[in-house]
Amino acid sequence: MVLRQTLPASSVTRALSVLGDAWTLLILLNAFRGARRFGEWFGLLGIPRPVLSDRLARLVRAKILQRVRYQSNPPRFEYQLTERGLELWYFTLAIWDWEKRWVRGSAGFAFNLLHQTCDHEVHPIFFCSRCDRRVAAGDVLRRPGPGAGTMSLPVRRHRRSSLTEDETTRVFGDRWTMLLIYAGLRGVTRYNDMQAELGVSSHLLSMRLKELVALGIFERTRYSKKPLRYEYRLTPKGQDMYQLGVFAMYWGDRWLTPGGPPTHVIHRGCGGRLQPDLRCDHCGNSLRRTTCRFEPEFLPKEELTVETP
Repeated sequence: MVLRQTLPASSVTRALSVLGDAWTLLILLNAFRGARRFGEWFGLLGIPRPVLSDRLARLVRAKILQRVRYQSNPPRFEYQLTERGLELWYFTLAIWDWEKRWVRGSAGFAFNLLHQTCDHEVHPIFFCSRCDRRVAAGDVLRRPGPGAGTMSLPVRRHRRSSLTEDETTRVFGDRWTMLLIYAGLRGVTRYNDMQAELGVSSHLLSMRLKELVALGIFERTRYSKKPLRYEYRLTPKGQDMYQLGVFAMYWGDRWLTPGGPPTHVIHRGCGGRLQPDLRCDHCGNSLRRTTCRFEPEFLPKEELTVETP
């Protein structure tokens, strides 16, 4: 019997139930760099073979990848991004962009982004395409949508991936860490409120908050002396993850939430529902998947052969 828990309805939570794993994110990121075959991911990531098989199977079940035969004798298969998988482009790009600005030096993210439209290396800028204005974390409001209420999800074991060497995969590759950050983005700051909203154990919550404070994503401040009480507020580094939350939400709204969006994100600048877009900081055009290419760092362009799926 599969145990389930009842949580506030959230497309972000649904998305992270699929994507909240470090190896899964690195497999997805390298799929956008052109990896399609088992051996390519194995060579790029050094991932244990049983783990790679498991994660690829999960992504196929989630309809993010599809397994396609490319050779009959002997039979050989490759994994291609589906429409559902291709729509994770901005989500993946937002993770890469945050890592470049706040971490530096993670081996799994050691490549730059070339915008082929203007032939520049680029750092994405977050825009609302409805009004063509830049969007910062404080520029959005959240209002209940038609899918507001509660939802039921399978209870997951509180076990992290074995991939914990670098900060980016430790943060983005852990479902509970990301849900705590998303709660912070919505203004939840106190321990008891976080525990009640997420249904997480005291031990796990304490561990994750301690780590996020050590990483500079939350800051712990006292708000009461008697009794002694603390709250946890996002630092600028933590607040900068709002882009990722928006793209995870919109992807979850489309693919995982049949009852309609639980939350509408409103852009204060235009008063309408936010239409998120990532644009080139050089030419201002949208960073479409078909006009961008990831390049390994420090290599001249003529040595690069990474193709766009």
